Amino acid sequence: MRMQSVLCGLILGVAVSATAATEQALFDAIRSGNRQAVREMLAKKADVNMTTADGTTPLMVAAERKDDQAASLLLTAGANPRAANRYGVTALALAAANGDAAMIGVLVKAGADPKGANPDGETILMTASRSGSVEAVKTLLALGADPNAKEGWFEQTAVMWAAADNDVAIVNALVENGAQVNTRSKTLPGQQPRAKGADTAFQSAHSNFPKGGFTPLLFAAQYNAGAAAKALLAHGADINLPDPDGITPLMMSILNGNYDFSSLLVDQGADVNKSDRSGRTALFFAVDMHTLEWLFSRPNPQPSGELDSPDMVKILLEHHANPNARMTSRGFVLHHDSPGNSLLIAGSTPFMKAAISPSAVRQ
Repeated sequence: MRMQSVLCGLILGVAVSATAATEQALFDAIRSGNRQAVREMLAKKADVNMTTADGTTPLMVAAERKDDQAASLLLTAGANPRAANRYGVTALALAAANGDAAMIGVLVKAGADPKGANPDGETILMTASRSGSVEAVKTLLALGADPNAKEGWFEQTAVMWAAADNDVAIVNALVENGAQVNTRSKTLPGQQPRAKGADTAFQSAHSNFPKGGFTPLLFAAQYNAGAAAKALLAHGADINLPDPDGITPLMMSILNGNYDFSSLLVDQGADVNKSDRSGRTALFFAVDMHTLEWLFSRPNPQPSGELDSPDMVKILLEHHANPNARMTSRGFVLHHDSPGNSLLIAGSTPFMKAAISPSAVRQ
Protein backbone atom coordinates (compact mmCIF):
# COMPACT_ATOMS: atom_id res chain seq x y z
CA MET A 1 0.00 0.00 0.00
CA ARG A 2 2.80 2.33 0.91
CA MET A 3 4.66 1.47 -2.30
CA GLN A 4 1.50 2.24 -4.29
CA SER A 5 1.21 5.67 -2.60
CA VAL A 6 4.84 6.48 -3.37
CA LEU A 7 4.34 5.42 -6.97
CA CYS A 8 1.23 7.61 -7.29
CA GLY A 9 3.19 10.50 -5.85
CA LEU A 10 5.96 9.99 -8.39
CA ILE A 11 3.47 9.87 -11.25
CA LEU A 12 1.74 13.02 -9.97
CA GLY A 13 5.11 14.75 -9.65
CA VAL A 14 5.96 13.90 -13.23
CA ALA A 15 2.59 15.27 -14.35
CA VAL A 16 3.11 18.50 -12.40
CA SER A 17 6.60 18.90 -13.82
CA ALA A 18 5.29 18.40 -17.34
CA THR A 19 2.58 21.01 -16.75
CA ALA A 20 5.09 23.47 -15.30
CA ALA A 21 7.37 22.91 -18.29
CA THR A 22 4.49 23.57 -20.67
CA GLU A 23 3.59 26.76 -18.81
CA GLN A 24 7.19 27.96 -18.81
CA ALA A 25 7.38 27.18 -22.49
CA LEU A 26 4.36 29.44 -23.08
CA PHE A 27 6.12 32.38 -21.41
CA ASP A 28 9.30 31.65 -23.36
CA ALA A 29 7.40 31.45 -26.66
CA ILE A 30 5.74 34.83 -26.07
CA ARG A 31 9.00 36.48 -25.03
CA SER A 32 10.76 35.16 -28.13
CA GLY A 33 7.93 36.18 -30.47
CA ASN A 34 7.38 32.57 -31.57
CA ARG A 35 3.65 32.61 -32.29
CA GLN A 36 3.64 29.07 -33.71
CA ALA A 37 5.00 27.81 -30.40
CA VAL A 38 2.31 29.84 -28.61
CA ARG A 39 -0.33 28.05 -30.68
CA GLU A 40 1.22 24.70 -29.85
CA MET A 41 1.28 25.44 -26.12
CA LEU A 42 -2.35 26.55 -26.21
CA ALA A 43 -3.25 23.38 -28.10
CA LYS A 44 -1.69 21.46 -25.21
CA LYS A 45 -4.07 23.34 -22.87
CA ALA A 46 -1.42 25.44 -21.20
CA ASP A 47 -2.95 27.62 -18.47
CA VAL A 48 -3.32 31.03 -20.13
CA ASN A 49 -3.89 32.67 -16.72
CA MET A 50 -0.82 31.21 -15.01
CA THR A 51 1.34 33.72 -13.15
CA THR A 52 4.95 34.23 -12.21
CA ALA A 53 5.90 34.99 -8.62
CA ASP A 54 4.91 38.64 -8.98
CA GLY A 55 1.59 37.85 -10.64
CA THR A 56 2.64 38.48 -14.23
CA THR A 57 0.49 36.62 -16.77
CA PRO A 58 1.30 35.58 -20.36
CA LEU A 59 -1.07 38.31 -21.57
CA MET A 60 0.94 40.94 -19.71
CA VAL A 61 4.11 39.69 -21.39
CA ALA A 62 2.45 39.92 -24.80
CA ALA A 63 1.27 43.47 -24.02
CA GLU A 64 4.71 44.52 -22.80
CA ARG A 65 6.26 43.15 -26.00
CA LYS A 66 3.63 44.88 -28.19
CA ASP A 67 2.61 41.52 -29.67
CA ASP A 68 -1.09 42.03 -30.40
CA GLN A 69 -1.30 38.75 -32.35
CA ALA A 70 -0.05 36.72 -29.39
CA ALA A 71 -2.43 38.68 -27.17
CA SER A 72 -5.36 37.79 -29.46
CA LEU A 73 -4.40 34.11 -29.31
CA LEU A 74 -4.28 34.21 -25.51
CA LEU A 75 -7.58 36.08 -25.22
CA THR A 76 -9.29 33.62 -27.54
CA ALA A 77 -7.99 30.83 -25.30
CA GLY A 78 -9.53 32.48 -22.24
CA ALA A 79 -6.90 34.86 -20.88
CA ASN A 80 -8.32 37.34 -18.35
CA PRO A 81 -7.91 40.87 -19.82
CA ARG A 82 -8.43 42.51 -16.40
CA ALA A 83 -5.92 40.47 -14.39
CA ALA A 84 -3.42 42.52 -12.38
CA ASN A 85 -0.06 41.55 -10.93
CA ARG A 86 0.82 42.03 -7.27
CA TYR A 87 1.59 45.71 -7.94
CA GLY A 88 -1.78 46.37 -9.56
CA VAL A 89 -0.36 46.53 -13.09
CA THR A 90 -2.57 45.15 -15.87
CA ALA A 91 -1.89 44.24 -19.47
CA LEU A 92 -3.76 47.40 -20.48
CA ALA A 93 -1.49 49.54 -18.28
CA LEU A 94 1.55 48.04 -19.98
CA ALA A 95 0.04 48.73 -23.40
CA ALA A 96 -0.65 52.33 -22.33
CA ALA A 97 2.91 52.77 -21.06
CA ASN A 98 4.11 51.61 -24.49
CA GLY A 99 1.71 53.96 -26.26
CA ASP A 100 0.43 50.90 -28.15
CA ALA A 101 -2.95 51.96 -29.58
CA ALA A 102 -3.46 48.63 -31.39
CA MET A 103 -2.90 46.59 -28.23
CA ILE A 104 -5.18 48.92 -26.27
CA GLY A 105 -7.94 48.28 -28.80
CA VAL A 106 -7.47 44.50 -28.63
CA LEU A 107 -7.55 44.43 -24.83
CA VAL A 108 -10.52 46.76 -24.37
CA LYS A 109 -12.52 44.83 -26.98
CA ALA A 110 -11.84 41.70 -24.91
CA GLY A 111 -13.07 43.33 -21.71
CA ALA A 112 -10.23 45.42 -20.25
CA ASP A 113 -11.43 48.59 -18.52
CA PRO A 114 -10.35 51.84 -20.29
CA LYS A 115 -11.34 53.73 -17.13
CA GLY A 116 -9.16 51.53 -14.95
CA ALA A 117 -6.47 52.73 -12.56
CA ASN A 118 -3.67 51.25 -10.49
CA PRO A 119 -3.92 51.09 -6.66
CA ASP A 120 -2.54 54.65 -6.41
CA GLY A 121 -5.25 55.98 -8.72
CA GLU A 122 -3.04 56.52 -11.78
CA THR A 123 -5.45 55.92 -14.64
CA ILE A 124 -4.71 54.08 -17.85
CA LEU A 125 -5.22 57.41 -19.65
CA MET A 126 -2.65 59.14 -17.45
CA THR A 127 -0.16 56.38 -18.17
CA ALA A 128 -0.79 56.73 -21.90
CA SER A 129 -0.42 60.52 -21.71
CA ARG A 130 3.18 60.04 -20.60
CA SER A 131 3.97 57.63 -23.42
CA GLY A 132 4.06 60.40 -26.03
CA SER A 133 1.56 58.52 -28.22
CA VAL A 134 -1.39 60.70 -29.15
CA GLU A 135 -2.90 57.68 -30.94
CA ALA A 136 -2.99 55.73 -27.68
CA VAL A 137 -4.57 58.66 -25.86
CA LYS A 138 -7.19 59.18 -28.57
CA THR A 139 -7.98 55.47 -28.61
CA LEU A 140 -8.63 55.42 -24.86
CA LEU A 141 -10.74 58.57 -25.03
CA ALA A 142 -12.80 57.09 -27.85
CA LEU A 143 -13.32 53.96 -25.72
CA GLY A 144 -14.65 55.94 -22.76
CA ALA A 145 -11.64 56.95 -20.64
CA ASP A 146 -12.36 59.90 -18.33
CA PRO A 147 -10.09 62.85 -19.25
CA ASN A 148 -10.64 64.48 -15.85
CA ALA A 149 -9.96 61.48 -13.59
CA LYS A 150 -7.43 62.24 -10.83
CA GLU A 151 -4.72 60.05 -9.34
CA GLY A 152 -4.86 59.25 -5.65
CA TRP A 153 -1.83 61.02 -4.17
CA PHE A 154 -1.93 64.60 -5.42
CA GLU A 155 -5.13 64.56 -7.51
CA GLN A 156 -3.30 65.37 -10.72
CA THR A 157 -4.88 64.77 -14.12
CA ALA A 158 -3.67 63.55 -17.49
CA VAL A 159 -3.59 67.07 -18.95
CA MET A 160 -1.35 68.24 -16.09
CA TRP A 161 1.13 65.50 -16.93
CA ALA A 162 0.96 66.25 -20.64
CA ALA A 163 1.48 69.96 -19.94
CA ALA A 164 4.53 69.27 -17.78
CA ASP A 165 5.93 67.09 -20.60
CA ASN A 166 5.28 69.91 -23.11
CA ASP A 167 3.33 67.46 -25.29
CA VAL A 168 1.09 69.74 -27.34
CA ALA A 169 -0.61 66.98 -29.34
CA ILE A 170 -1.69 65.16 -26.20
CA VAL A 171 -2.77 68.38 -24.46
CA ASN A 172 -4.94 69.18 -27.48
CA ALA A 173 -6.39 65.66 -27.66
CA LEU A 174 -7.31 65.70 -23.97
CA VAL A 175 -8.84 69.18 -23.97
CA GLU A 176 -10.77 68.57 -27.18
CA ASN A 177 -12.29 65.55 -25.44
CA GLY A 178 -13.34 67.40 -22.31
CA ALA A 179 -10.25 67.79 -20.11
CA GLN A 180 -10.56 70.86 -17.89
CA VAL A 181 -7.75 73.38 -18.36
CA ASN A 182 -8.26 75.24 -15.07
CA THR A 183 -8.61 72.26 -12.76
CA ARG A 184 -6.36 72.09 -9.70
CA SER A 185 -4.26 69.41 -8.09
CA LYS A 186 -4.73 68.68 -4.41
CA THR A 187 -4.01 71.49 -1.95
CA LEU A 188 -1.84 70.15 0.86
CA PRO A 189 -1.82 71.42 4.45
CA GLY A 190 1.25 73.44 5.31
CA GLN A 191 3.66 72.50 8.05
CA GLN A 192 2.61 73.79 11.46
CA PRO A 193 4.66 76.67 12.91
CA ARG A 194 7.56 75.51 15.05
CA ALA A 195 6.72 75.50 18.74
CA LYS A 196 8.74 77.77 20.98
CA GLY A 197 10.02 77.20 24.49
CA ALA A 198 12.61 75.40 26.52
CA ASP A 199 10.93 72.04 26.07
CA THR A 200 11.13 72.13 22.27
CA ALA A 201 13.86 70.01 20.72
CA PHE A 202 15.82 71.30 17.74
CA GLN A 203 13.97 70.75 14.48
CA SER A 204 16.08 70.99 11.34
CA ALA A 205 14.84 71.81 7.85
CA HIS A 206 11.58 73.26 9.15
CA SER A 207 9.87 74.81 6.18
CA ASN A 208 6.52 75.54 4.63
CA PHE A 209 6.72 75.11 0.87
CA PRO A 210 4.07 75.68 -1.81
CA LYS A 211 1.09 73.53 -1.04
CA GLY A 212 -0.06 72.15 -4.36
CA GLY A 213 -3.24 73.46 -5.94
CA PHE A 214 -1.47 73.62 -9.32
CA THR A 215 -3.28 74.12 -12.61
CA PRO A 216 -2.00 72.64 -15.90
CA LEU A 217 -0.58 76.08 -16.75
CA LEU A 218 1.30 76.25 -13.45
CA PHE A 219 2.84 72.85 -14.24
CA ALA A 220 3.83 74.16 -17.67
CA ALA A 221 5.39 77.25 -16.06
CA GLN A 222 7.37 75.15 -13.59
CA TYR A 223 8.72 72.82 -16.28
CA ASN A 224 9.33 75.46 -18.97
CA ALA A 225 6.75 73.94 -21.30
CA GLY A 226 6.15 76.90 -23.58
CA ALA A 227 4.42 75.07 -26.43
CA ALA A 228 2.01 73.40 -24.01
CA ALA A 229 1.32 76.76 -22.39
CA LYS A 230 0.32 78.26 -25.74
CA ALA A 231 -2.02 75.32 -26.35
CA LEU A 232 -3.59 75.67 -22.90
CA LEU A 233 -4.10 79.40 -23.36
CA ALA A 234 -5.68 78.80 -26.76
CA HIS A 235 -8.13 76.44 -25.05
CA GLY A 236 -9.11 79.03 -22.44
CA ALA A 237 -6.68 78.51 -19.57
CA ASP A 238 -6.70 81.42 -17.10
CA ILE A 239 -3.30 83.03 -17.52
CA ASN A 240 -3.45 84.65 -14.07
CA LEU A 241 -4.96 81.82 -12.01
CA PRO A 242 -2.58 81.42 -9.03
CA ASP A 243 -1.81 78.61 -6.61
CA PRO A 244 -3.23 78.88 -3.05
CA ASP A 245 -0.33 81.15 -2.05
CA GLY A 246 -1.05 83.59 -4.88
CA ILE A 247 1.82 82.45 -7.12
CA THR A 248 0.71 83.02 -10.71
CA PRO A 249 2.09 81.17 -13.75
CA LEU A 250 4.21 84.27 -14.50
CA MET A 251 5.72 84.21 -11.01
CA MET A 252 6.17 80.44 -11.17
CA SER A 253 8.17 80.65 -14.39
CA ILE A 254 10.37 83.43 -12.98
CA LEU A 255 11.00 81.48 -9.76
CA ASN A 256 12.26 78.56 -11.85
CA GLY A 257 14.52 80.66 -14.07
CA ASN A 258 12.28 80.16 -17.12
CA TYR A 259 12.50 83.74 -18.32
CA ASP A 260 11.77 83.04 -21.99
CA PHE A 261 8.58 81.36 -20.82
CA SER A 262 7.86 84.37 -18.59
CA SER A 263 8.28 86.72 -21.56
CA LEU A 264 5.81 84.58 -23.52
CA LEU A 265 3.22 84.97 -20.75
CA VAL A 266 3.74 88.73 -20.63
CA ASP A 267 3.23 88.91 -24.40
CA GLN A 268 0.06 86.84 -23.96
CA GLY A 269 -1.35 89.37 -21.50
CA ALA A 270 -0.35 88.12 -18.06
CA ASP A 271 -1.01 90.66 -15.29
CA VAL A 272 2.44 91.90 -14.31
CA ASN A 273 1.15 93.58 -11.13
CA LYS A 274 -0.66 90.71 -9.45
CA SER A 275 0.83 89.82 -6.08
CA ASP A 276 1.17 86.75 -3.90
CA ARG A 277 -0.27 86.61 -0.37
CA SER A 278 2.68 88.59 1.00
CA GLY A 279 2.38 91.32 -1.64
CA ARG A 280 5.32 90.28 -3.85
CA THR A 281 4.86 90.80 -7.58
CA ALA A 282 6.56 89.30 -10.63
CA LEU A 283 8.96 92.27 -10.65
CA PHE A 284 10.01 91.57 -7.07
CA PHE A 285 10.73 87.94 -7.96
CA ALA A 286 12.71 88.90 -11.06
CA VAL A 287 14.91 91.17 -8.95
CA ASP A 288 15.15 88.53 -6.22
CA MET A 289 16.29 85.86 -8.69
CA HIS A 290 19.28 88.01 -9.61
CA THR A 291 20.54 87.96 -6.02
CA LEU A 292 18.91 85.06 -4.22
CA GLU A 293 19.47 84.65 -0.52
CA TRP A 294 21.67 81.75 0.58
CA LEU A 295 20.16 78.32 -0.13
CA PHE A 296 21.23 75.40 2.05
CA SER A 297 22.84 72.65 -0.10
CA ARG A 298 21.05 73.81 -3.24
CA PRO A 299 22.41 75.69 -6.27
CA ASN A 300 20.56 78.76 -7.46
CA PRO A 301 18.22 78.13 -10.43
CA GLN A 302 19.94 78.94 -13.71
CA PRO A 303 18.24 80.57 -16.74
CA SER A 304 16.74 77.94 -19.02
CA GLY A 305 16.81 80.05 -22.18
CA GLU A 306 18.33 83.16 -23.74
CA LEU A 307 16.93 85.67 -21.23
CA ASP A 308 18.24 86.24 -17.71
CA SER A 309 16.75 87.96 -14.67
CA PRO A 310 17.87 91.53 -15.58
CA ASP A 311 16.27 91.01 -19.02
CA MET A 312 13.08 89.98 -17.25
CA VAL A 313 13.16 93.09 -15.05
CA LYS A 314 13.37 95.26 -18.17
CA ILE A 315 10.52 93.40 -19.87
CA LEU A 316 8.27 93.78 -16.83
CA LEU A 317 9.01 97.48 -16.48
CA GLU A 318 8.32 97.98 -20.19
CA HIS A 319 4.92 96.43 -19.58
CA HIS A 320 4.19 98.83 -16.73
CA ALA A 321 5.12 96.72 -13.74
CA ASN A 322 4.93 98.91 -10.62
CA PRO A 323 8.44 99.36 -9.14
CA ASN A 324 6.84 100.78 -5.98
CA ALA A 325 4.50 97.88 -5.22
CA ARG A 326 4.76 97.21 -1.48
CA MET A 327 4.85 93.92 0.36
CA THR A 328 2.03 93.41 2.87
CA SER A 329 4.03 91.08 5.12
CA ARG A 330 7.37 89.35 5.25
CA GLY A 331 7.60 86.95 2.32
CA PHE A 332 6.98 83.27 2.93
CA VAL A 333 9.67 80.75 1.97
CA LEU A 334 9.67 79.53 -1.65
CA HIS A 335 13.11 77.91 -1.89
CA HIS A 336 14.41 74.97 0.10
CA ASP A 337 15.98 75.92 3.43
CA SER A 338 16.32 79.62 2.66
CA PRO A 339 15.52 81.93 5.57
CA GLY A 340 14.83 84.79 3.15
CA ASN A 341 15.85 88.34 3.94
CA SER A 342 14.82 89.59 7.39
CA LEU A 343 15.09 93.20 6.18
CA LEU A 344 12.33 92.73 3.62
CA ILE A 345 9.14 93.13 5.62
CA ALA A 346 5.76 94.78 5.07
CA GLY A 347 6.25 97.95 3.02
CA SER A 348 9.32 96.70 1.10
CA THR A 349 9.44 97.25 -2.68
CA PRO A 350 11.30 95.62 -5.59
CA PHE A 351 13.68 98.60 -5.59
CA MET A 352 14.46 98.02 -1.92
CA LYS A 353 15.26 94.38 -2.66
CA ALA A 354 17.65 95.48 -5.40
CA ALA A 355 19.22 98.19 -3.24
CA ILE A 356 20.13 95.93 -0.34
CA SER A 357 21.52 93.15 -2.54
CA PRO A 358 25.27 92.82 -3.11
CA SER A 359 24.94 92.94 -6.89
CA ALA A 360 21.85 95.05 -7.36
CA VAL A 361 19.96 95.33 -10.62
CA ARG A 362 20.44 98.89 -11.84
CA GLN A 363 18.55 100.70 -14.58
